[in-house]
Amino acid sequence: MAQAPILDRKKAPMTDRDHLYWLHYRTLESFIARQLPELPTPLLDLGCGARPYRSMYPTGKIVGADIFESDIVDLTIAIDGSLPFRDNEFGSVFSTQVLEHVYDTQSFLAEAYRVTRPGGRLLLTVPFVWELHEEPHDFLRFSRYWLDRKLREIGYTSILIQPQGGDIAMIGQVILLVMARRKKFFSTQVLKLFNQAFDWADRRSPTNFFPLNYGVTAVK
Repeated sequence: MAQAPILDRKKAPMTDRDHLYWLHYRTLESFIARQLPELPTPLLDLGCGARPYRSMYPTGKIVGADIFESDIVDLTIAIDGSLPFRDNEFGSVFSTQVLEHVYDTQSFLAEAYRVTRPGGRLLLTVPFVWELHEEPHDFLRFSRYWLDRKLREIGYTSILIQPQGGDIAMIGQVILLVMARRKKFFSTQVLKLFNQAFDWADRRSPTNFFPLNYGVTAVK
């Protein structure tokens, strides 16, 4: 069996405005903060990593599963994404910024569906525009049309897909990522002002044809 990669995972639930990735995380984190506390339990945090959103979990049983072992991972799962749980065992499945690292997305999503009880929910976030990361375990980016079609094929209903960050925010974030790759960085204060300016412009002229990310909810 292939060896699980060692990955650098997000550790904090909310990102400061002077962070390199703030334009990306500002909408992603607010989406999770609205949705995650309302999920029915027991909840499976699939690809939980360092559990950055632990403080937002709903009340009830939570199981954190990932492909690598750590003190905060309850269950280490196989690279192929198969889950050692019974059918209909969970009230919901939460998976954030994981699907791009899954080579067999069909099996991953089908397993999430299988272990969710009828009427249970899926909370998913995925990138649309983002740099290569956690290489070489970075495989895919997703459009809203792929997400909608794939989830319906698997059996999910009531699918809602929210674009996160418009084209102006995307441009600002890409500028920062390109600079960082060249080891050129703004000072903390300049980075904060840069982020705020692109955030303001993005809010003044919102679009959804070039999002940074998508937030998805669906029902089994």
